Amino acid sequence: MATFPDPSTHVNNPTNSLSNPTISSKSLSGFKKELMPDQLIKNCKFKKETENKEKRESERKRVMKINMQHQLHLTLFADLNWYDLP
Repeated sequence: MATFPDPSTHVNNPTNSLSNPTISSKSLSGFKKELMPDQLIKNCKFKKETENKEKRESERKRVMKINMQHQLHLTLFADLNWYDLP
């Protein structure tokens, strides 16, 4: 038969973490380091930098395309105007 601890001694135990919920700054700093290790932080920064580079590159390509279309229209209109002169 299984034996269970006496609840009265368990609850009144001052070393029990549930009855004494004080958190030290050392345990919090350790938790933060566990939560976000340096490699994970570097990976997040690299991912964000890569996304930013991709956004800038796609924006640059979009602007270049608009500029080329604009230049093409200017060239076509210039040619039409050249031939329309009396």
